[in-house]
Amino acid sequence: MRITAIVGTRPQLIKLAALRPHLSPPIEPFVIDTAQHHDELLAGQIYRDLGMAPADLLLPEPGDLHGTERLDAMVRGLDAALAQSQPDAVLVFGDTDSTLAGALAAHARKIAVVHVEAGVRSGDTSMPEERNRIAVDKIAALRLCTSDAAVQALRGEGLTEENVVVGDLMADLAARLAPTARGATALDAAALHIGRSLTSGGFAYATLHRADVREASRLRAALDVLRVAAEHLGVPMLFAAHPGTSAAIAAHNIDVPDGVELVPPVGYLDSLALAAHAAAVLTDSGGLQREAVWLNTPTLILRDTTEWPELVHPAGPSLLIGVDAARAAGALVTVGATTGAAAVAARASQPLPAGGAAEAIRAALIARRFAR
Repeated sequence: MRITAIVGTRPQLIKLAALRPHLSPPIEPFVIDTAQHHDELLAGQIYRDLGMAPADLLLPEPGDLHGTERLDAMVRGLDAALAQSQPDAVLVFGDTDSTLAGALAAHARKIAVVHVEAGVRSGDTSMPEERNRIAVDKIAALRLCTSDAAVQALRGEGLTEENVVVGDLMADLAARLAPTARGATALDAAALHIGRSLTSGGFAYATLHRADVREASRLRAALDVLRVAAEHLGVPMLFAAHPGTSAAIAAHNIDVPDGVELVPPVGYLDSLALAAHAAAVLTDSGGLQREAVWLNTPTLILRDTTEWPELVHPAGPSLLIGVDAARAAGALVTVGATTGAAAVAARASQPLPAGGAAEAIRAALIARRFAR
């Protein structure tokens, strides 16, 4: 059974790293990378950190293409690749343009689409990711869900068949690597890579990468949240800025506030170590918000909605605050953000969620017996 997995972004590479060892006979895997995250800091580090073999096929980098032009280029490249390889099914992950392009290219060639993380919903259709998820789920022949809530969302949309709960691939990988990330060696490695010394519990960790945060007023508001959080905690806020966010800061001539330190984008292992040792995590990332909560790190989500509402609780450890600086200090108290190595050590004694998603996905693929 030939299965082509399509990736293109950092989160998809992380999910593939968890799944790839389980795509063994009778499954014959083939991996296509759309190069959506063609920046070496975003994709290259992931391949190196996780010891992943290169993709079987790397599409040309999209360069300066955006929006429908980039999507069209991806679909065309994937169409040519699928015409040659003729897989029995195509596996797509999550909600990016690579996800949608893979589903559209496969559907046009009457190749079955399998969607990993199907049924995940934020309820906000202004988000391109939400629209991508909905469209791909309509196309998919098999929808692999992280939870029963995702299955219920699909049923509410009239998709009542071929929905299977398998769990979360990112939880698999986080559970596997958490003992390493929580160690002093991993923190020292992260410190070396970002070029400053670090002590456990002596910093907060932030990322901002979504397209909406690059608008000038929202970006200034988000940076003000980081400033307030750094002041409240009394520790530096390490802001690992996505290249696009850094470009927006420069383009809008925005001054980075005192207490907020811009550091380079980091690889997966460095990010996991920073999340494990931080006094708190502030992010708009769907992946990092999950990893931080699994690691029991107090987390503020700088978004108005989230596709992972099960992680958000009124008493913490994760709260949705948008980019409202007035809420930041109180929210940090609510989620229990505390500095110092002792607080980090106490969190580390709590277990991570059980894994098993990769094995469940393998079983679902074999049970479905895709064939052309």
